[in-house]
Amino acid sequence: RTLLLCLLVWALLRALLVAGVDLSKDETAYWYWSRQLDASYAWLPFAAIALADALRPGADLLLRLPFVAMGTISALLLHHLCRLRSLSPTRSVVAVAAFATSHWIWHTSSFLHPDGFLVPAWLAVLVCSERASRGDGDGWWWAVGAAAGLAALSKYSGLVLSAGLFGWFLFLAVRGQRRPLLRAGIPFACLSLPILYDLLATGFA
Repeated sequence: RTLLLCLLVWALLRALLVAGVDLSKDETAYWYWSRQLDASYAWLPFAAIALADALRPGADLLLRLPFVAMGTISALLLHHLCRLRSLSPTRSVVAVAAFATSHWIWHTSSFLHPDGFLVPAWLAVLVCSERASRGDGDGWWWAVGAAAGLAALSKYSGLVLSAGLFGWFLFLAVRGQRRPLLRAGIPFACLSLPILYDLLATGFA
């Protein structure tokens, strides 16, 4: 509860610090691309920008709030992952504090940036993979594939990260463990097909 309270204060602080700050050059580009929405680069964050802009056009703080929320979710996922990996409560909190106050995380969870969605999506992959590997149920393998698909929808470099993930699944399949590949592959394929289609349609421009 204390950690959650600290993270909520952290989110409020970031929101207050960016309130009234005009969009930067990169943020303006992301806002513009969200108005020409396709899946070839960063569909999920751009869709969030488009939705926020539709709710209240021109409200810079509202555009940034989804990214502030994703930063808080990232910190919670990291804490859960640390506890799954048997780190002590103190070390887990220290890890979250180091993560949350790093410049990259602070920036990508305060301003419009595709990594603001990529980071929590990939942390969800790691959490679900850990749960599945511990034998907590086959449903976690489906969740791994869905989270990897969301990572790809967050930024197409999520496809590169997923290549390593599915390389691990292929290694397991060769050793006779085909369940992870089959169960994670289906949701991942469903979510990543639009990205692959758009990338091929644009010649990987």
